[in-house]
Amino acid sequence: DDRAAMPPSERVVVLVVQRDQIRPHEGRSFLEAGAAFIDTLDPTDHLAVRTIPAQSPELRMLRDRESLKKSLQDIRGTAPPPHPLFNITSDEAVSIVFFRDKAALDEAAMRECARFTNRGPSCGKEVEMEAQRRYDEIRVRALETLKELDYLIKLLSAFDGPKHVVFI
Repeated sequence: DDRAAMPPSERVVVLVVQRDQIRPHEGRSFLEAGAAFIDTLDPTDHLAVRTIPAQSPELRMLRDRESLKKSLQDIRGTAPPPHPLFNITSDEAVSIVFFRDKAALDEAAMRECARFTNRGPSCGKEVEMEAQRRYDEIRVRALETLKELDYLIKLLSAFDGPKHVVFI
Protein backbone atom coordinates (compact mmCIF):
# COMPACT_ATOMS: atom_id res chain seq x y z
CA ASP A 1 0.00 0.00 0.00
CA ASP A 2 1.51 3.34 -1.11
CA ARG A 3 -0.10 5.11 1.87
CA ALA A 4 1.88 3.02 4.36
CA ALA A 5 4.71 4.65 6.26
CA MET A 6 7.76 5.06 4.06
CA PRO A 7 11.42 4.92 5.01
CA PRO A 8 12.69 8.42 5.86
CA SER A 9 14.94 8.47 2.77
CA GLU A 10 11.96 8.44 0.41
CA ARG A 11 10.44 11.76 -0.52
CA VAL A 12 6.81 12.69 -0.99
CA VAL A 13 6.27 15.09 -3.88
CA VAL A 14 2.86 16.62 -4.57
CA LEU A 15 2.26 18.59 -7.76
CA VAL A 16 -0.50 21.14 -7.18
CA VAL A 17 -2.41 22.61 -10.10
CA GLN A 18 -4.72 25.54 -9.46
CA ARG A 19 -7.43 24.81 -12.01
CA ASP A 20 -9.27 28.00 -11.15
CA GLN A 21 -6.23 30.02 -12.31
CA ILE A 22 -6.16 28.38 -15.75
CA ARG A 23 -8.75 29.23 -18.37
CA PRO A 24 -10.34 26.34 -20.27
CA HIS A 25 -8.20 25.32 -23.25
CA GLU A 26 -5.17 27.19 -21.86
CA GLY A 27 -2.23 26.28 -19.66
CA ARG A 28 -1.03 23.25 -21.58
CA SER A 29 2.59 24.46 -21.46
CA PHE A 30 2.52 24.58 -17.63
CA LEU A 31 1.14 21.05 -17.46
CA GLU A 32 3.71 19.84 -19.98
CA ALA A 33 6.43 21.37 -17.79
CA GLY A 34 4.95 19.43 -14.86
CA ALA A 35 5.20 16.21 -16.85
CA ALA A 36 8.84 16.98 -17.69
CA PHE A 37 9.48 17.68 -13.98
CA ILE A 38 8.09 14.26 -13.08
CA ASP A 39 10.75 12.70 -15.32
CA THR A 40 13.51 14.35 -13.26
CA LEU A 41 12.40 12.85 -9.94
CA ASP A 42 14.02 9.90 -8.26
CA PRO A 43 12.32 6.54 -8.90
CA THR A 44 11.93 6.04 -5.14
CA ASP A 45 9.90 9.24 -4.76
CA HIS A 46 6.22 8.89 -3.98
CA LEU A 47 4.22 11.29 -6.13
CA ALA A 48 0.74 12.72 -6.27
CA VAL A 49 -1.09 15.26 -8.38
CA ARG A 50 -3.56 17.47 -6.55
CA THR A 51 -5.84 20.08 -8.02
CA ILE A 52 -7.27 23.17 -6.42
CA PRO A 53 -10.18 23.02 -6.15
CA ALA A 54 -9.68 19.36 -5.28
CA GLN A 55 -11.42 16.75 -7.36
CA SER A 56 -11.09 14.13 -4.62
CA PRO A 57 -10.70 14.26 -0.84
CA GLU A 58 -7.98 11.59 -1.02
CA LEU A 59 -4.27 11.89 -1.77
CA ARG A 60 -3.10 8.88 -3.77
CA MET A 61 0.66 8.44 -3.79
CA LEU A 62 2.02 6.67 -6.83
CA ARG A 63 5.34 5.76 -8.35
CA ASP A 64 3.88 5.14 -11.79
CA ARG A 65 5.15 8.19 -13.68
CA GLU A 66 3.02 7.57 -16.77
CA SER A 67 -0.21 7.54 -14.73
CA LEU A 68 0.77 10.83 -13.13
CA LYS A 69 1.59 12.41 -16.47
CA LYS A 70 -1.75 11.21 -17.82
CA SER A 71 -3.56 12.75 -14.85
CA LEU A 72 -1.80 16.07 -15.59
CA GLN A 73 -2.92 15.88 -19.23
CA ASP A 74 -6.52 15.32 -18.11
CA ILE A 75 -6.65 18.49 -15.99
CA ARG A 76 -8.80 21.25 -17.43
CA GLY A 77 -8.79 24.82 -16.30
CA THR A 78 -11.91 26.34 -14.75
CA ALA A 79 -11.00 30.04 -14.59
CA PRO A 80 -13.77 32.32 -15.78
CA PRO A 81 -13.33 34.20 -19.04
CA PRO A 82 -12.05 37.77 -18.84
CA HIS A 83 -14.51 40.63 -18.58
CA PRO A 84 -15.85 41.35 -22.07
CA LEU A 85 -15.23 45.12 -21.79
CA PHE A 86 -12.52 45.92 -19.26
CA ASN A 87 -9.12 44.33 -18.72
CA ILE A 88 -8.38 44.95 -15.04
CA THR A 89 -5.41 42.95 -13.76
CA SER A 90 -5.31 41.31 -10.35
CA ASP A 91 -2.65 43.77 -9.19
CA GLU A 92 -4.76 46.72 -10.32
CA ALA A 93 -7.85 45.37 -8.59
CA VAL A 94 -5.97 44.98 -5.30
CA SER A 95 -4.45 48.46 -5.61
CA ILE A 96 -7.77 50.09 -6.45
CA VAL A 97 -9.95 48.28 -3.91
CA PHE A 98 -7.75 47.18 -1.01
CA PHE A 99 -5.25 50.06 -1.02
CA ARG A 100 -7.78 52.64 -2.33
CA ASP A 101 -5.12 53.84 -4.79
CA LYS A 102 -6.78 56.66 -6.75
CA ALA A 103 -3.83 56.93 -9.16
CA ALA A 104 -4.21 53.23 -10.07
CA LEU A 105 -7.93 53.74 -10.64
CA ASP A 106 -7.33 56.83 -12.77
CA GLU A 107 -4.69 55.02 -14.84
CA ALA A 108 -6.91 51.96 -15.40
CA ALA A 109 -9.94 54.12 -16.23
CA MET A 110 -7.95 56.25 -18.67
CA ARG A 111 -6.57 53.17 -20.42
CA GLU A 112 -9.82 51.23 -20.52
CA CYS A 113 -12.17 54.12 -21.31
CA ALA A 114 -9.90 55.36 -24.13
CA ARG A 115 -10.79 52.22 -26.08
CA PHE A 116 -14.43 53.32 -26.33
CA THR A 117 -15.86 56.41 -27.95
CA ASN A 118 -19.38 55.92 -26.63
CA ARG A 119 -18.90 55.00 -22.93
CA GLY A 120 -19.45 58.50 -21.58
CA PRO A 121 -18.64 59.90 -18.13
CA SER A 122 -19.84 56.77 -16.32
CA CYS A 123 -16.96 54.72 -17.76
CA GLY A 124 -14.63 55.47 -14.83
CA LYS A 125 -17.26 54.26 -12.37
CA GLU A 126 -17.76 51.09 -14.47
CA VAL A 127 -14.00 50.43 -14.33
CA GLU A 128 -14.09 50.88 -10.55
CA MET A 129 -17.00 48.42 -10.30
CA GLU A 130 -15.07 45.90 -12.42
CA ALA A 131 -12.04 46.33 -10.14
CA GLN A 132 -14.29 45.56 -7.15
CA ARG A 133 -15.69 42.46 -8.89
CA ARG A 134 -12.14 41.25 -9.72
CA TYR A 135 -10.97 41.91 -6.16
CA ASP A 136 -13.90 39.94 -4.70
CA GLU A 137 -13.13 37.06 -7.07
CA ILE A 138 -9.44 37.10 -6.12
CA ARG A 139 -10.28 37.13 -2.41
CA VAL A 140 -12.66 34.16 -2.70
CA ARG A 141 -10.08 32.19 -4.69
CA ALA A 142 -7.33 32.98 -2.19
CA LEU A 143 -9.46 31.82 0.75
CA GLU A 144 -10.38 28.61 -1.11
CA THR A 145 -6.72 27.99 -1.93
CA LEU A 146 -5.67 28.45 1.71
CA LYS A 147 -8.40 26.06 2.84
CA GLU A 148 -7.27 23.47 0.28
CA LEU A 149 -3.61 23.84 1.30
CA ASP A 150 -4.52 23.42 4.96
CA TYR A 151 -6.31 20.18 4.07
CA LEU A 152 -3.33 19.04 1.97
CA ILE A 153 -0.99 19.59 4.93
CA LYS A 154 -3.25 17.42 7.07
CA LEU A 155 -3.21 14.69 4.41
CA LEU A 156 0.58 14.87 4.15
CA SER A 157 0.97 14.37 7.90
CA ALA A 158 0.07 10.70 7.35
CA PHE A 159 3.30 10.17 5.40
CA ASP A 160 6.79 9.84 6.80
CA GLY A 161 9.82 11.40 5.16
CA PRO A 162 10.52 14.73 3.54
CA LYS A 163 7.61 16.38 1.76
CA HIS A 164 7.66 18.77 -1.20
CA VAL A 165 4.71 20.68 -2.63
CA VAL A 166 5.28 22.02 -6.14
CA PHE A 167 2.86 24.50 -7.71
CA ILE A 168 2.32 24.30 -11.43
